[in-house]
Amino acid sequence: MWLAIVKRLLSTLTGCHFVPIAELTDAERAEMLDSFLQRARNSSLDIATSLATPWDEIERWTDGFYWVGSKTGLPESRN
Repeated sequence: MWLAIVKRLLSTLTGCHFVPIAELTDAERAEMLDSFLQRARNSSLDIATSLATPWDEIERWTDGFYWVGSKTGLPESRN
């Protein structure tokens, strides 16, 4: 479910977005993912407990599955 949510957020292939994802640069999409992860981490919902996984692991496999852009175009935290 987690990866489906992230895919919906970042995919350029889904038809209805409030944000024109296809028009964003790789760096802007990476920034959007970072912002989403930060908001999820700070949410009143205990997502890490629900996924039975610590946040550093959630971020690692989310980045790995939905990696956007080239490594040189991504923020330092993603290299």
